[in-house]
Amino acid sequence: MTDVIMIFLIGILGIIEILIMAVGVFCLEIQQSKLRRLFFIGSVFLSGIIEVICNFWESNLMMIICIIMTPLSLFIGLKNKKRRIIAVYLCSLTYVALPYFCIDMIVANRWGYDYVENNYSIYAVIRSLTTIVLVTSIIIFLRKDKTYEDKMKKLPVRFLAIQGVCAICGGIMQETYVLALSLFEKGRERVTVSIALVIVILVFYSLGMIIAYIFGLKEQYREENRKKDEYLRMSKEYIQLVKENAKETRKIRHDMSNHINVINEYLCREQYQKAKEYVATFQEHMNQKISKVSVVGNETVDAVITSYMNQEEVEDIKWNVCGKIPVQMYVTDFELCTLFSNLLSNGVEACKKVEKSKRFINIDIKRTEEQLVIEVENSVAEIVPIETLGKITTKADKKNHGLGIKNILEVVEKSKGQILFENDEQAFRTRIVLDLQ
Repeated sequence: MTDVIMIFLIGILGIIEILIMAVGVFCLEIQQSKLRRLFFIGSVFLSGIIEVICNFWESNLMMIICIIMTPLSLFIGLKNKKRRIIAVYLCSLTYVALPYFCIDMIVANRWGYDYVENNYSIYAVIRSLTTIVLVTSIIIFLRKDKTYEDKMKKLPVRFLAIQGVCAICGGIMQETYVLALSLFEKGRERVTVSIALVIVILVFYSLGMIIAYIFGLKEQYREENRKKDEYLRMSKEYIQLVKENAKETRKIRHDMSNHINVINEYLCREQYQKAKEYVATFQEHMNQKISKVSVVGNETVDAVITSYMNQEEVEDIKWNVCGKIPVQMYVTDFELCTLFSNLLSNGVEACKKVEKSKRFINIDIKRTEEQLVIEVENSVAEIVPIETLGKITTKADKKNHGLGIKNILEVVEKSKGQILFENDEQAFRTRIVLDLQ
């Protein structure tokens, strides 16, 4: 009876190990449906039962069913695409073998392989539990990086497949290790061969991780270059707008005396209506010729704000920008631009859903002795659930959107600042506090 229980536990723990690797390390998502979760739990227990049957009734059919139960359980319990689940399953299956190898090597060298074989059921359960603890500890360490989950979700399936192949090669080398040790008696030669094979095994396991890490760096640099190109475009447009505004201002100033004379003539004749109409026409002419320009004391931030202020699709947004950004700051211009571009992008998107007469964006920049306070307020069509910020996007392109809040949070966290979100039925407000030193 004890053997049956142990074998049953081995089957269940095998799936739990893979699930922890898949969800914790490779960041796959668990199904939210209660029914799917119930089916998943049932499949886990069924795997344990099949493991027991396979142990006492050696059948090829049952062995095949036992092998496919783990990926089948993952298909039921996870909501990612099937090919990604398969790739992650292969990676998880082979990477779980690494702590197995370390534990086997320690136990075998201390007590011998005969001890392992004679107490295999108990040993396998203890090894699985130890592996779960080790993997959980690694996950806690990895998740300290707030961007880790996003990086893993962006990792293409082909890189997961490469990781899986590298890990499989490592697993093959593990078998070579056991065979090689059997050819050497205890002594210097056996120690030398052991060390060499362990290094080769670790290289294979590490290779896939290194490739994925390099890809992550490549994507990060590509995203930074894209942002820099975008900010450069905004800066060029800003400079061009300033030049055009200066030119138009000179023209208006040149003709100003004529305009004043015309208005004065209407007033002298008591033709007040015509004077009002002439002023309105003159004001409309100025609004058409002179673009909205932000002046907050930082050329790049001004370029970002000005770019959003002059978007044609939302010309009717009422803008109110006040305050100055100090020259000397702990936060870089690039990080400030990331903040403002994402804040304004979200604000403009929210304004598009509001009636034209109610659209507004207010930017207020305040400075204390040691801190810079940035407050951005925009109109909204409905209350935004603050607890979902950075997790859910209402935009159609969900793959490339929904990252604005995450980018903001990343900059604030990196700068050791503070952020506060507030909202009601009319407006959404973001308040960011950054240290100046």
